[in-house]
Amino acid sequence: MAPPVKPKPSEDAPSDAANETLHTVKSGSVKKPRASKTKSTNHLGPTPSHTTIPFTPEETQTILDLVQKHGQGDWAKITDEYNKIHGKTQAQIRTKFHNLKKQGKGV
Repeated sequence: MAPPVKPKPSEDAPSDAANETLHTVKSGSVKKPRASKTKSTNHLGPTPSHTTIPFTPEETQTILDLVQKHGQGDWAKITDEYNKIHGKTQAQIRTKFHNLKKQGKGV
């Protein structure tokens, strides 16, 4: 296998591109190394890809009321009615109810 090829600095290329090592592939084409796939970090550790907003006691009570009204299996109707007020996904609502049920607070 041929050794890595360094690009020649040119006027068209940005200055940091001249320092980047390129790799040759068997076919003779040249490709750039991939960017790192690690999450960004700060002094507290990795940054989460999304943030979760906890349910308020009012939202929790709304879920319990809607499950009592529509039944445990009709998550589409529960979600439609719930989202007119609060705006969470069907999976979040269903998971919250099942967690409440495990704690003995569900229907």
